[in-house]
Amino acid sequence: FYVGLIPAAVMLPTFLVGLWGGVLADLFSRRRILIATQSAMMVTAFVQGVLTLGGQMSPWVLVALTFVIGVASSLNLPAW
Repeated sequence: FYVGLIPAAVMLPTFLVGLWGGVLADLFSRRRILIATQSAMMVTAFVQGVLTLGGQMSPWVLVALTFVIGVASSLNLPAW
């Protein structure tokens, strides 16, 4: 069940915010969007690492953090 949730958490934001990512890329500085989204993905990956090393990672936290990375990636790709 959880193995199926991880790809869903990555791809679902593409369907939900992918179109808005294109709108944002047209309205705002692409450089700033890239910096913001890459920073968000970096911080999320850091949090995942800290939680994993601390033994606090649960499947639902992993799915939620993966969803955050998916949202940032969906906003990142149109600006790229």
